Amino acid sequence: MAHHMIGQSAVCNILNSSPFRFGNLKLDVWTNNQWKENSIIYRIPKAYCSTVRSNFPGLYETFYQASAWSKGLCTFLKKTYTMDNTPINWTLPNFPLLPYGRYKCTSTVWSPKKVKEACFVFELIIVPRL
Repeated sequence: MAHHMIGQSAVCNILNSSPFRFGNLKLDVWTNNQWKENSIIYRIPKAYCSTVRSNFPGLYETFYQASAWSKGLCTFLKKTYTMDNTPINWTLPNFPLLPYGRYKCTSTVWSPKKVKEACFVFELIIVPRL
């Protein structure tokens, strides 16, 4: 059965702009009226921007108003992005299927010198596609 993901809100704070970063994506799941932290951890060992562009194209296109299929250098502009109840195409071509439920996602980007350079926070709900 197909998934349908509904994004609730998202905030992204870019402190520095460079294509040569690594990071992670941590998903907390809502269960028993509380968040179960770090339920899923997805490591991004290199080229953070390119990884987001290829694995989360709808999120990339919504945040950056640029095609995820472009071949140019991938960098995030230094600024704060905020979206609230903005529709996002959550088709994830290279990401494992997730169980139905409510998720809080936090993604952190680090420089090669291990300085925190960006942070993404968003919530989403995964429901069966009818």
